[in-house]
Amino acid sequence: MSDLGKSRSRREGIRKNRPDAVWPNWHGLRASGVLASLGIATAFFVVAWAILSMRQQVVPYRPGQWIPHDIVSRVDFNYRDKDLLAQTRRQRRENEPRVYRADADAWTQLRRELLTLPDRVADPGASSPGQLPRPLGAVLDSGAVTALRQYATQKGNRDAYEQKVNAYVEALRNQQVPWGGQKWALFVLPADRRAEDLMAGRAVAIQGHGVVPIEATFAAESTEFRSLLRKLAEDHFMLSLQPQIVDLTVALMKPTHTFDYNATQEAANLAESRVTDADAVVKYPANSILVPKVKGRFEDRDWDLLRAENDAYRATLGYEAFKSQVGLLATVGIITLVLSLYVAHFQPRVVRNHARAVAIAGLLLAMLLMAQVAGIGHGPLYLFGIAPTILVAVTLRSIDALTTFDQVYVLTRGGPGTATQLVSIYGYQTFFQFQQFGYAAALLVMVALVVIAAAGTAVGLMRRRR
Repeated sequence: MSDLGKSRSRREGIRKNRPDAVWPNWHGLRASGVLASLGIATAFFVVAWAILSMRQQVVPYRPGQWIPHDIVSRVDFNYRDKDLLAQTRRQRRENEPRVYRADADAWTQLRRELLTLPDRVADPGASSPGQLPRPLGAVLDSGAVTALRQYATQKGNRDAYEQKVNAYVEALRNQQVPWGGQKWALFVLPADRRAEDLMAGRAVAIQGHGVVPIEATFAAESTEFRSLLRKLAEDHFMLSLQPQIVDLTVALMKPTHTFDYNATQEAANLAESRVTDADAVVKYPANSILVPKVKGRFEDRDWDLLRAENDAYRATLGYEAFKSQVGLLATVGIITLVLSLYVAHFQPRVVRNHARAVAIAGLLLAMLLMAQVAGIGHGPLYLFGIAPTILVAVTLRSIDALTTFDQVYVLTRGGPGTATQLVSIYGYQTFFQFQQFGYAAALLVMVALVVIAAAGTAVGLMRRRR
């Protein structure tokens, strides 16, 4: 058994040391970092191709840019207009009939006020109509007061008056209003709400009766309602009381239906929810002007419209789009190959230091992604992408300018004279050569504070940009 183990170990050693063996090369490539570098290059190729594929969605105009000429569509396309969608939803919400609910107390209160009218007029303390409470004093005259007092003092007359009032109120309540070829029940609405609906040309929704034309309703103060009351008063009251009964009914009449805010909001929300994206689709034929030059500058809506046209155009390319993708793959492959050969030849340490390779690839991809995203969207992302890089570069160069020492000291020691003397060289000479320790320490502390302030400002600006 020991001889068998030795022979197996000997064969593995011979196989390992053969020059044409595959496994030693594989292990050697892995040990030298080449395999990991190839993996990073492959990942860079895939991500770069995915980012550059977004280039097809780029619109060559930006909001705020001057319009150079009339921009026309290349193909027929449909555009979902967000502004039109919002406007349609707002119109549906505004045009939805407002809801009114019945107020049963309106008729009960009117009946009670008219039935107690003789007793209120017969009050001994009111010797003249002007001494009666409002609104009686402003409506009744001497003849009407005399007639009503007769109803209050005589039993038979009182019963007859009550019958007239009940018949009058019942006839008013059951009144049919013709409008639009139909007959509607009597609806007395609040004057201000009815005026708003009339101005908007909007029907109203009466609970239990459905949608009713606003013209078929009344306000208590309207002339149409007075005309209706005048006809009913002529049928039920004596001539001396007819005008006063009409005026009192107008003054005492409460709306038979009141505005229901919660039900109106619920109905408006339901009407708004029924508006779909299909209701805001606008069809643009080919060669139609999308953005006219006379408009002056591009707006966000213009950019969205051009983006939709570009998407529709790309959908019609077919095989041409495939050839474009193949060409893009070849371009990205050439760029990746050139960068990889350059790094392998001139920066071999990057091949061995994978973290540095990942950082370089990430930086290149980040800037490439930022450029593509800035072109796809219509926000100022390009500033967001450039500003951090500029701040970092300025900060690092400023720190280098203030802290560089060894190169200048070895080459010129600040000379000739003070031609190449930096702050760091001056501090060194002051401290070690002239032995002005306090002055040199203060100088170098100030330099450190300036560096810290510059770095802090740069970091603060970067955070503010985010």
